[in-house]
Amino acid sequence: MPDAANSTTAARPNGVLAVLLLAGLTFALSQTLVVPALPTFSVEYSASATALASMANLIVDSVPQSTVGIATGINTVTRTVRGAFGAAAATAILAAQTIGSSPIPSEGAYTSAFVVSAVGGLLAIAAALAIPSHLRDEPAFDAEASPAPG
Repeated sequence: MPDAANSTTAARPNGVLAVLLLAGLTFALSQTLVVPALPTFSVEYSASATALASMANLIVDSVPQSTVGIATGINTVTRTVRGAFGAAAATAILAAQTIGSSPIPSEGAYTSAFVVSAVGGLLAIAAALAIPSHLRDEPAFDAEASPAPG
């Protein structure tokens, strides 16, 4: 059974997710880039940083000590690949929808890129929620129940 510290750590990503969704929705619904961009990005990046820090703690707390390096390595690779594919997809969308013959992306290109990003985020949420509840509620590793190394 998880202790109070682990349960509060596990609850933080839900609040961070709500802040990220609200910031993204605010930015996507606005039609200007100057006014909402700075506060929205400030909130969104702060929430992202908090989520990434919480994720590392959750991973370390969820696996046996002997596999912490593997688990954190997989997390790092996944974040790197996600960032590379996200940047490539956004760049392709922006390059495909330009204003006339100029290289400047149209407003619709930005909207399309945000929609694709939002769909990817919703798919990630759906995948996380598809994890059976008995796997989400039980700690993967109990230090007190495991035998001492040696």
